[in-house]
Formats: sequence, structure tokens, C-alpha cells
Amino acid sequence: SNITYVDGQEITHTSQNYDLYNMGIDITYAKSLKKWWYANVKMSLFNEKNKGTVQNLSFNNRNLNIKYTISSVFKFGKWGSLILQNTYASPSYEDLYKIKTGVRLDMKYTNKLMKDRLTFSITVRDILGTYYNRTESINQVYYSMNDRDFGWKQYVFGISYVFDKGTNNSGKKENIDYSETQRTKYE
Repeated sequence: SNITYVDGQEITHTSQNYDLYNMGIDITYAKSLKKWWYANVKMSLFNEKNKGTVQNLSFNNRNLNIKYTISSVFKFGKWGSLILQNTYASPSYEDLYKIKTGVRLDMKYTNKLMKDRLTFSITVRDILGTYYNRTESINQVYYSMNDRDFGWKQYVFGISYVFDKGTNNSGKKENIDYSETQRTKYE
């Protein structure tokens, strides 16, 4: 791992090998609740470990990290769709530092116009202003250059236009049999 730390006015970059692992599981569940409402839940559960010595500083960090993302997509037919996405990650460790983040709620509206040639979208990230990304030193002697606590609010406007939709093939259609005998015909 490449480690950067600050000791007074001195900034040091060093390569260091130490005991690090991250084992876990991701679980995703997706369901169409109504014709106009689709939900997706993703959860991650990880056991993290950081153990070693850097510049005579010993550290032994271990924690259970939980992350989740919950998304809801609401379809309004020709009026487009609205996506609400909520994200959270519990505190985690990276060598000399502890990383904390806040809960974030994002919203995106998208619509396709002009026979699906024009796509328009508006995204607002961190609607509630609750997200932060804080990196803290786990020892009072060495401080990360990334030691910070900042909010996150972002507005993204998107527009795209497809000039060529391709050609419509009105020729003879053939049903493909994917059995072993027919499959070799198309290889």
C-alpha cells in the first residue's frame, strides 16, 4: 500500500506491506412492486482488518462494515421517470485513517422525447444535505493530507440526442432453435 502522511511540515510518501483483508457478501433484491414502481435494494456486509506498523506506529483496526443502497424508480409513462436513491456506509479503516460518511439521498428525473431520440435528465445529489466524507487520523502524531470534513451537494443536467436510430429490417425473419443440432448451424 502507498501511504501518505503529514508530520508537521513534512509530507512523506512510503510503500508499506501490512496485514489487510476485507471479506464479505453482497446481497441484491430487485422487485417490480407495481407497473409504475420498481425497487432495488443492495446490502453489503464486510469484515475488514488492518494490522501493521508504519514509521514505528502500530495499528490494529478491525470492524464490521455495512453498506446499503435503496433505489425506487417511478415510471410516469410519457412524462418520464423519477429515481430516488438512498445510500449509507458505516465507518471503515484504511491504514492510518478512519473514514466516515453520512447518509445520502439522490433524486433523478429523466424523460425521452422525439421518438426516444432526445433524452433529458436532471439529477440532484444529497437532497437533504446529510452527506459528508470525513477522513480522520487514528493517531494524533500523523495526519492525512485528506483530513477533511466536507458536505456534498451537486446538480447535474444532462441532454443527449441520437442522430441515427439504425435501419428497420423488414426482411425474412427466422426463429433460431438453440438446441445442440441447430446451434452448430449458426457457428
